[in-house]
Amino acid sequence: MALARQRLEARDFGTVAQVADAVGFTSAKHFSNLYAERFGRRPSDYRAPKNQRF
Repeated sequence: MALARQRLEARDFGTVAQVADAVGFTSAKHFSNLYAERFGRRPSDYRAPKNQRF
């Protein structure tokens, strides 16, 4: 979970499913639920808002 959090916070990921797979989960939904329980926010919360420009 620590590696997943690092990737999500660094925005170093394509999709939540890719992060889940990279850290050993076969189910993105299960990963998301466990992540939310542990850290208090969902992995999808790390995505930039669609209207935000860099």
